[in-house]
Amino acid sequence: MEVEAHAIHILQRQYDDLRTRLDEAEEILRAISQHEVDAFIVKGSQNEQVFTLQGADMRIASWSRRSTKARQACSAMAQSSIVIKP
Repeated sequence: MEVEAHAIHILQRQYDDLRTRLDEAEEILRAISQHEVDAFIVKGSQNEQVFTLQGADMRIASWSRRSTKARQACSAMAQSSIVIKP
C-alpha cells in the first residue's frame, strides 16, 4: 500500500507540473494572439537574440527616438551582444 501511495504522490506532482507548464504556454499564446507581445528573447548557445514581431520594430524605433531611457536600453542591449532581428 505504501508503494502505491508513493507512486500516486509522484504522479500527482508530475501532473501538477505539467498543468502549470500548459497554463503558462496557453497564457503566452493568448498574449500573442491579443497583440500584447512585441518581441521574443531566445537564448542561444552563445548569446541571446531578440526577435520582434511584424510592426513591433517600428514601435520600438519610434519609442527609442523619443526617449533617452529607451536609447540607453537599446545601447545596453547592443553591448550585451543581443541581436535584434525584424
